[in-house]
Amino acid sequence: ANTRGRLTFIRLFISDSDSCFLSSYLFVTGDVDLLKEECRMLREECQTLKEDNRRLSERLQLLQRQRTW
Repeated sequence: ANTRGRLTFIRLFISDSDSCFLSSYLFVTGDVDLLKEECRMLREECQTLKEDNRRLSERLQLLQRQRTW
């Protein structure tokens, strides 16, 4: 028998300039290690999105300043 079970989830991300929120609706039967790994990957993804957002904001500010010169 498969003792690891199954993991089914729906993820919803809402991000802004200060934070990244994760809402997870989890329907779980099985391995807690799968949840821990998914959580770790989501944290990394969230951090990457925040960094991308920061870089894009900086680029936008630079372009806006150049337009006013």
